[in-house]
Amino acid sequence: MAKKTKNNTLTVKQSNNLGNELTNIMSGLQALRHHANTLMIAKNAGADNGLLRNEMDNFLETVFDMAEIYSNEDLF
Repeated sequence: MAKKTKNNTLTVKQSNNLGNELTNIMSGLQALRHHANTLMIAKNAGADNGLLRNEMDNFLETVFDMAEIYSNEDLF
């Protein structure tokens, strides 16, 4: 009995859409990384704890929002 294989192909349009989605995700991750680096620099420089805590809360809210958006995206 021959094994049946499934042919998984993408159209050019689907491939382009996936590439655009990936670019958007990578841009978002780079923005998060930059923000995290800025927070660490501010922390290590002795920034005011109240201000730093507020900015950290904002950062974590952004991470949560982005994770929720990306997890709800229908990429495939």
